[in-house]
Amino acid sequence: LVGIPFQTMMMCALPDTFFSKAFCNEPFQILTEHFKKLSYQNKKKFQSLWYIMCVMIFEEDAKELKKEVASAISKELDLHTVKYYVKELTPYLKYDGQFELKHELMAIALFHTFLEVFKNPGSICNVFDVRKTLELIRPEHEYHRYHPLAVSLSRESFQSFKTVLKEKIKDKNIHIAGHPLMEYFS
Repeated sequence: LVGIPFQTMMMCALPDTFFSKAFCNEPFQILTEHFKKLSYQNKKKFQSLWYIMCVMIFEEDAKELKKEVASAISKELDLHTVKYYVKELTPYLKYDGQFELKHELMAIALFHTFLEVFKNPGSICNVFDVRKTLELIRPEHEYHRYHPLAVSLSRESFQSFKTVLKEKIKDKNIHIAGHPLMEYFS
């Protein structure tokens, strides 16, 4: 599921956290737990990382945040906060004149964490990438176990995501025929 290069990269970036047998055996679960812990210990730092993930690329010399993304995450999130924490987020970010996540698995773990930790996770649906959302969410099913990277949503949460996603799919003319969620969008 997760390759040695990713594990090595994380062990080098944060050896105190990821240099363990547990991380070697269950890297995704340990990464998700790490992000959950970060969200409780330093909410603004976590929100800054989440913002960078949502916009995909954060310019070092940005003059302002994308307002709809920032307000979907937190009313208090501002440019000064993101710029302040970007220096502390280097274990998760790569820099080539702009900042972005080092690995897609981090985005998936952040998505899992956000849905578990925040009170109104549906608010982010408007600003998060539609295709990624469709790849990750699944309605809760008592008899079916989904892949560990999929996020199983309660009926209410799935319904709120579905409403927003239907509108975004229609607005952006996204083709989803044959997608596992298609039966729920009829």
